[in-house]
Amino acid sequence: MRRKCGFTLVELLVVVAIIALLISILLPSLASAREQARAIVCATHLGDVSKAVGIYLLESDGLYPPSYLYMSDAEGNVNWDLQGDNSYGYQHWSFLLYRNGAAKEEAFTCPSIPHGGHPASNPGKDLRNWEGGQTPASQEGQPTGFNPPSDRQAPRMAFMANGFIMPRNKFDTIASGGPRYNFLVDENKIDNNGKTILFAEYPRNWRTMAKDAGGSMVASRSHRPFVPAYSLSSGDDMYLAPPNSTLFYYAESALLDLGYGMRPLAEIDSAQFGYTITKAPIWQPINYIGRHHTGQTVNFMYVDTHVERKTPKETFDKLEWGTKIYSLTGKNGILGSAQDGVLNQDPDKFYSEGTP
Repeated sequence: MRRKCGFTLVELLVVVAIIALLISILLPSLASAREQARAIVCATHLGDVSKAVGIYLLESDGLYPPSYLYMSDAEGNVNWDLQGDNSYGYQHWSFLLYRNGAAKEEAFTCPSIPHGGHPASNPGKDLRNWEGGQTPASQEGQPTGFNPPSDRQAPRMAFMANGFIMPRNKFDTIASGGPRYNFLVDENKIDNNGKTILFAEYPRNWRTMAKDAGGSMVASRSHRPFVPAYSLSSGDDMYLAPPNSTLFYYAESALLDLGYGMRPLAEIDSAQFGYTITKAPIWQPINYIGRHHTGQTVNFMYVDTHVERKTPKETFDKLEWGTKIYSLTGKNGILGSAQDGVLNQDPDKFYSEGTP
């Protein structure tokens, strides 16, 4: 009789252990490869957006678009002099790029962000464009059963604009509430195109940028540009700064505990939203208030259209959001950051007069 050979139980357990060990070694590499692939797609989409911006600049005499303007009626008309009413939603810079076919709506998405990007502030009637717990910004605090407006914006936004170059809808003193206001920026007025950011990748969790709208509801702020400047004379409201006697700088935690507008996950909790956010954001781009957070890298597109992947803090330390608030009237130069010691230098050389 022939004796059949087989594996003993111990041998099988050893094989299973080896396979489990190999999987544990390979999984992080596979996850990293997947995230790298997503990052490449994001960078490609930013490249598509940059081409659309180039077409827009040719058609607008070299003026960058505003980040957003409130619409004045249900037909989507815009009155630049009446920007206090948001009941009809807003017209976003992404709409200005895709309305004539210069870019597809998919160009404004990134696979690293759930659903491709953040929802519009007023997503309209298509429920696929909404997030749980979201209320339209035009009806914050209102009861359910509203008839929501629809923003003219890509349904999902993965990229934010640099507010130094593409400003908010504060184009007169009535809208700004102060002596300063915004104006459209000429592409030829920007210094060092290769080191000045135009667009940046949003954090992964849209709620990190949301506004408490009452109860358990929050309103998306995906239309807002990022403005990391802080005024020595007027604090977080740059429009209140005296036009000819102020200093702007990139806020850092060493000075007034601000930290470039980034906040740690521990601060984005039930105190702000009524519930705890379980996934950490890549970074927290609140316009003016926050503290240091994260060493993770994200995509940044520069004015000259090239894309780099780096940590947000790197961009602030190198003043890559701009050496001036190009879109702001009055003396709009950036003094520097508190961290790099620029505050000890002559501030006048950082000034330039901005005019509409």
